[in-house]
Amino acid sequence: MVDADQMESLTNKLLLKNHPNQKFSNEGIALSNELLTWLVMEAFNRAAVEAECEKDSSTFFSQDSVQDEELSDPKTGTKLVIESKHIQSIAAELLLDFS
Repeated sequence: MVDADQMESLTNKLLLKNHPNQKFSNEGIALSNELLTWLVMEAFNRAAVEAECEKDSSTFFSQDSVQDEELSDPKTGTKLVIESKHIQSIAAELLLDFS
């Protein structure tokens, strides 16, 4: 897992990549970091819902997949796999909600 200092360093690098001559305050970097964290977690949660809606199909659940235990089906013990198509299906709505 990445700690808070590493996340803020990554956020700072992302901000500087788009605006190389701009100076950012520590508070601005922390706020941007928090916003990015929320965006990623919301995308993850929505994609998990999309994947769960398709859980009847065997391609989305696998006994061998290595995923977070929180995403396992308590009845069968199988684990949920989030694929890129799940993220693609929620991306437009997510961007509209965060704009």
